[in-house]
Amino acid sequence: MKTPQNGTPFIYSVYQNNSVGTKASGKYYGRSVILSTLDTEDMAEHMMDHGCLYGQDVIKGVLEKFFDCAMELVFQNRRVKMTGLGTLGITLECEPQDTVDKDHPYDITKIKAAHIRLLPDATQDQQLSGKKLRSRMNFVNGASSSFVDVNAYGGGEEEEEQEP
Repeated sequence: MKTPQNGTPFIYSVYQNNSVGTKASGKYYGRSVILSTLDTEDMAEHMMDHGCLYGQDVIKGVLEKFFDCAMELVFQNRRVKMTGLGTLGITLECEPQDTVDKDHPYDITKIKAAHIRLLPDATQDQQLSGKKLRSRMNFVNGASSSFVDVNAYGGGEEEEEQEP
């Protein structure tokens, strides 16, 4: 399985947290710069451009079927491991309850949100998690176009910035 080589440029920017009344207020943080978002069709074309034996329509069909099946399985309380990438599963965001027993079950109104998460693969071969991943990256500050031409890195599509 192919992963980017060590030292592959990765663009980041810096932002100041302007939220009021938090420990993070006024502090500066790094955040990744997103150059573009590829949908299923774009991903199929990208794979085809890398010499895949199948055409874009077949690749797109397989990717769409994978998505449908993965969602079916995670909604059946299963995890879906994509070897080398990570594992998909559902996590819950809940409030605590003081006691639970057969007469007082957990109150489902305390379940505030559900999230589909990807837990990155952290095997020695892929190192797609945490400090190991960070050590493989060559960060390029893209905060100012006078320093970095984001178009030179294959993108430049403007997207809304996301909070970390």
